[in-house]
Amino acid sequence: MTLPAGQVVKVESTSGVIRANGTFIAQGSDVAPISITSLKDDSIGGDSNKDGEATLPAKGDWGGIYITSTGTAILDHAIIRYGGPLVEVSKGGSLTLTNSTLEHSDSYGVHVYGVDGVVDQAILNNTISDCNSYGIYVEDYSTSDGIALSPEIRGNVINNCSYPIFLSAVSDGYTGEFRITDNSGSGNTQNYILMPNGLAGSVKLGTSNAFDWVFPGISVKPDAIWELGADEVIKIYSPTSSYRIFVYGTLRVNTTADQPVIFTSLADNEYGYPSGSGTPDKGYWDGIYISATGTAVLDHAVIRYGGPLVASCQGRQSNVDELHSGTQQHLWGQGKQLIALHIRQLFL
Repeated sequence: MTLPAGQVVKVESTSGVIRANGTFIAQGSDVAPISITSLKDDSIGGDSNKDGEATLPAKGDWGGIYITSTGTAILDHAIIRYGGPLVEVSKGGSLTLTNSTLEHSDSYGVHVYGVDGVVDQAILNNTISDCNSYGIYVEDYSTSDGIALSPEIRGNVINNCSYPIFLSAVSDGYTGEFRITDNSGSGNTQNYILMPNGLAGSVKLGTSNAFDWVFPGISVKPDAIWELGADEVIKIYSPTSSYRIFVYGTLRVNTTADQPVIFTSLADNEYGYPSGSGTPDKGYWDGIYISATGTAVLDHAVIRYGGPLVASCQGRQSNVDELHSGTQQHLWGQGKQLIALHIRQLFL
């Protein structure tokens, strides 16, 4: 099904869903967007149910757009309102969502679930706002199929949701180089990007988003090479102090003294964006641990509010400018080495 530019579609019932089993194309334009909304929404297309102001639109008035495992949706310059979730994609489905406005959802703005790898999920240059749950939610619920998440999420403005971007993977984690870029927003309950706790393959995140990268602990998998550059800030959400960065593959920080990479607590607002409480405690997270199979190269890093800050199997250090720690750094066992170059600050 293809909707022409300027088309207005209104859905009457809370059980009403636009279900894409095949191909659904809604391509509007700047001057003639396609609108899909509640029957009670008189602000678009007039008073379609002919009751004046007796009924008003509300979140969840209809069931949203659902792309099945066999479906494809191309939505460009669309306005999608008062559903919940507004757009949902099942495993195997394909979504291209660009230049659109999604607002007033009683759950998610966009929910992509059961997804594996780079499978034609592009969410680009949209405005997503006023969602009771996450603005963009991408999840892989597979226990382990060896394929990591890697959605393309760029240039979106996400306001007044619970989280702007939330990625979840049971075991396979995230992979990709600069796949999530140039996103911004405000008024979100948790105003940061929440990532899965696993990293696989080649991973580069960058600094283009106006949100912090936050992880509930991190496992750098044996096949992973995680490279961090100038001014990157990584924050750890740790409901208990046992959450840490485990390095089974390669962690590489290579930057300069005036643009260090930061590893710190979510509560630490001195770096990055004011995402947390602003009152971090020593030992909030459990530091960086380099396993017998792992390698970490830390050149100009700031590591704060963990404990121990860095633990490794057999390590060597050089040019450590400042070491602020309540206890000594722990290095033990056999295996790969920790090369800690120009670590400016270590806080425990």
